[in-house]
Amino acid sequence: MWFGKPAKCRLFVCRGAGAGYGALLCGRICFLCGFRVVFMFRSVFSRGVSGLVTVWPVGQVLPVCVLAMALAMPGEAVFAASGTGRAAGAVLKKTGGKADRLAAAGKGAGKPADGQPAAGAARVTAPARAVSAAEAALVSAAASGDARAKTALGLRYVMGRGVPADDAQAMVWLRQGAMAGDAVAQVSLATMLAFESDAQDLPGALVWFGKAAAQGNTQAQAELARMLDAGLGVTRSPAEAQQWREAAQEQADRSMRDWAFRIAATGADKWRLARGAAGRSQGVASDVDSLDGVVPAVDVRAVGLAVERGIVPALSVGAVLLATGNGVGKDEKLAVEWLGKAADAGHRYAQAALGELYMLGWGPLEKDQEKAALWMGRAAQQGLREAMTSYGSMLAGGKGVKENRREAFVWIRKAADAGEPRARLMMAMNALARDEREEAARWFSLAAENGDDAVLSMLGVLYGWGDAAVAGESEKVTEVRRYAQRGEPEAQLMLGLLFEEGWGVARNTVQAERWFLSAAAQGYGDVWIPLGLFYAGSGRPEPAREAFAEAARLGAFSFALDEGMLELVFADQPVATDGDGDAAVSVKGASMGPDDASGAAKEAGKAAGNGAGSGSPKDVSRGMSKDALKGAVVAGDGAKAGAAGAQVSSGAVDGARMERIARKVDFLRGMVVSGNPAAELLMAVLLEYGWYVPKDEAAAVHVRESACARIGASGDAGLLEDAGCEAAQGGSDGAVPPSAGAVVPGQAAV
Repeated sequence: MWFGKPAKCRLFVCRGAGAGYGALLCGRICFLCGFRVVFMFRSVFSRGVSGLVTVWPVGQVLPVCVLAMALAMPGEAVFAASGTGRAAGAVLKKTGGKADRLAAAGKGAGKPADGQPAAGAARVTAPARAVSAAEAALVSAAASGDARAKTALGLRYVMGRGVPADDAQAMVWLRQGAMAGDAVAQVSLATMLAFESDAQDLPGALVWFGKAAAQGNTQAQAELARMLDAGLGVTRSPAEAQQWREAAQEQADRSMRDWAFRIAATGADKWRLARGAAGRSQGVASDVDSLDGVVPAVDVRAVGLAVERGIVPALSVGAVLLATGNGVGKDEKLAVEWLGKAADAGHRYAQAALGELYMLGWGPLEKDQEKAALWMGRAAQQGLREAMTSYGSMLAGGKGVKENRREAFVWIRKAADAGEPRARLMMAMNALARDEREEAARWFSLAAENGDDAVLSMLGVLYGWGDAAVAGESEKVTEVRRYAQRGEPEAQLMLGLLFEEGWGVARNTVQAERWFLSAAAQGYGDVWIPLGLFYAGSGRPEPAREAFAEAARLGAFSFALDEGMLELVFADQPVATDGDGDAAVSVKGASMGPDDASGAAKEAGKAAGNGAGSGSPKDVSRGMSKDALKGAVVAGDGAKAGAAGAQVSSGAVDGARMERIARKVDFLRGMVVSGNPAAELLMAVLLEYGWYVPKDEAAAVHVRESACARIGASGDAGLLEDAGCEAAQGGSDGAVPPSAGAVVPGQAAV
């Protein structure tokens, strides 16, 4: 079967005993025609989907054909092919399949190239991100390590913990961990695939959630239930969703039961059998899991003798052996009796375990939240950090005890300071709720240091959905960065603007140029004007002129007309949001006269409330829109950020920024003199509002008319409309007047 639009994506489904072989044969044909091929082999089991999802770019299909055929089973095989379908020889020659991405092809502002470049198009290669020695060492260790090492590095990248936050790199390492069967990697990768962007892959997310869920990962089971309930990437199935919800609850209960047994078994190492002594013992309990680690072999007879002598820890350890039937006959009633005796004797591990078992209503115990809170509170008072976390949660939710959020916070903070990962995760969420993102990022990072699979899976899901915090980034910057790293040029342009002046993130001109060029490499026309301004402000007039020439050639004028985007270039500081939550960005430009290019700051201008969109940037079909991206600079988020976090500027433009803006304005004056319509349109906006030039509405009209006359000379009515020239088409007969009558501050009549 064939689905999808021509030249966009073709999805082929093969069914029956020969499905795998059929998919491979068709995929090979598409490969030879230059398509990018994605294979997915699925076999449906009792409660979900299990299988392999692999993306093989052009040039990497043949090495996996044998593996793919071996994995193919009767059932269903799926593969998708996307691309332009160019002949294989044209694709592979010289570059080994990696064709250059061009800056522009044809006309149309902001339109990515599709196909071969037009004559004269600028060729741009996006620069690679610099890698520090510390990051290189982590990558090397993960590359030679096991699945857990790869998963850990993937989580580091998505969290920005010890390495720059990088979703693209995170997915590379998480995919490797997931392919090796690590459940934390699978659920983390699945969430990132499900994240709403142009690169969203809901079917792929469903498969990886299914794999992790089949391993008993509670987070994956819950996410899979949500997708099935909403019909995300799969036919909606409320009944199956309910099955997974129930499975998640059952798994959570089992996890908490096992957690209680681990606590109660703490100290079992005292009765560890020496290696080789197991055969001489009358009874052996194997692999006893405790907070101290797994004890390979415990001498059951020695534990029994210790119980007879009244040794309290032995009662607790013996209770676990009886409850699990490990090395002895299973006896849940006697296990509860021994655990109760140890708890009454003040053994904190038994107290915490008994509290948890009462909360679950395990075995012969009836569910009793009050008794659970009583015993958990006693263990917490004795300094057991795991009990502090649980007791704090009970206080916060009023479970078995009167709700007291203040006291709950005290207990959870104590546990977090003692290194308990669940408490650290709670501290992070608490800080995030208070919009203290730097503090939240710190606690998230600490939780990852010693978190178990449950904590790490939660972190993977939180960061995958974008619901956590990255150190040094505001919420909106994090959101924009994630879209940029998924290859969306609008976000790459915006991220370049934010890095250029440090809005919501530490100023970094290397990163600014990298992201501008990344957008240009995708043929995104709107980036040429801000890239040119960036070069002009950096004292590099030659590449600045080339960028504006490219903008004029493409007819990419929309940035010059967008006041909200221009405010990011010429804004002083963000101020309080208005009643609708939109950003109010202050443009306090210095009014620069003919003899004052450096300019003393004067209040000239405008408090603009229309520069930031308040809509959600999450859109399944198209990712971030430009209007949504403008919302990246908001009160608090838009503040300049230093190494220690976001700090609102003092209200005056600093000297270095003033120099950069002065260079940009001087550059624009020169480009207006040379007749560049992109520069003319931008200068008209500055003149209209008095942003860093004396306000002169008449001059603004003249400069705009000059630009429109030049654009009209092309004979392209669409360009005139894009440039906002419908009502100002002086010289629309195609002749550009030798002097458009525009008077630009600091210049004679053009």
